Amino acid sequence: MSGTISLRDLRPWERELDRVAERFGSLMGRVEMQAQRAAYLRGLIAQVDRKNGWQLAQHLGEQTPTNLQHFLARAVWSADQVRGELQRYVQEYLAQPEGVLIVDETGFLKKGTQSAALARMYSGTAGRIENCRIGVFLAYSSSKGHALIDRKLYLPKDWTEDRERCRKAHIPNEVSFATKPELARQMLRRAVDSGMSAQWVCADEVSGSDSAFRACCEELGLGYVVAITSAAHIFHQGMRGRVSDHVADFRKRDWKRLSCGVGQARKGNVFTTGRSSAGREYRRASLRTGCWSVGPLKIPPTWRTISSVLPAERPCRASS
Repeated sequence: MSGTISLRDLRPWERELDRVAERFGSLMGRVEMQAQRAAYLRGLIAQVDRKNGWQLAQHLGEQTPTNLQHFLARAVWSADQVRGELQRYVQEYLAQPEGVLIVDETGFLKKGTQSAALARMYSGTAGRIENCRIGVFLAYSSSKGHALIDRKLYLPKDWTEDRERCRKAHIPNEVSFATKPELARQMLRRAVDSGMSAQWVCADEVSGSDSAFRACCEELGLGYVVAITSAAHIFHQGMRGRVSDHVADFRKRDWKRLSCGVGQARKGNVFTTGRSSAGREYRRASLRTGCWSVGPLKIPPTWRTISSVLPAERPCRASS
């Protein structure tokens, strides 16, 4: 298959982009804002090195980013309404019964002190503690494609405990502190309530190690494959212990080496899987100290399990 894209190939994409712009137009109010919305969408998918205001404006043929900045910062339209329409669009075109909801967070490095939610904290983007903002995101994936469908800005306690600082950054008084897993739970519930077709949830150890997050998945009828730290505790046969101690009892032949994806040969993309004698299944990534916890689709509501297949005996219970 040729890697060259012709104008004929681009025309269906252009027509669909016009339909998307028209679909979201009613949420933007004034005609001028609808035009800016269409221009902004085109700029986001354009071959522009950095998607900042100046470079997008130049690509769109404008002398300054004033119009784009007004559209994003001052124009009256609801980002939450746009999110709701986006989820309906994704449901129409990408939804599959076996769809997966993916939770992840990322850091945005930034200098200064006044930008909303800016603080010194660990950023996975930088791999260290940096001055940054953290966003928690929810994506949807199926055999038809994938898309981001929700987002939340993590607001550290230093901000929520300083209402005057919040006021200066235009953060509403009703916004209170919420952990990253709590923000993830809010987005999961919203996606399910909106009718997103999904069967599984994936998340890293930030949310996966949170027992309330796993319980939320089970309450919503969603299976999960989430990372947990090796220091996490479980209840097994009436005893509370660390996951690392439980997994240490696995024999070498209990582990099977698997690939995370086709054509990915790097060591970091290979993990092993093992099952304990009680039927509990774990994934252990190479070059890492944590484990993967696999949750069932349907379980007794009184138990918070971390098993993929419920054994005949009483299952493990995850400890917070």
